[in-house]
Amino acid sequence: MKIAVITDDGKLISRHFGRAPYYLICTIEDGKIIAK
Repeated sequence: MKIAVITDDGKLISRHFGRAPYYLICTIEDGKIIAK
């Protein structure tokens, strides 16, 4: 499964969806992040 989150710096999730400059896409398998 892939999940996209918004981020200001690539490490922390942003509070404002419309203002975040970056998206971080994570691939999850068996409950673990296998790729960012």
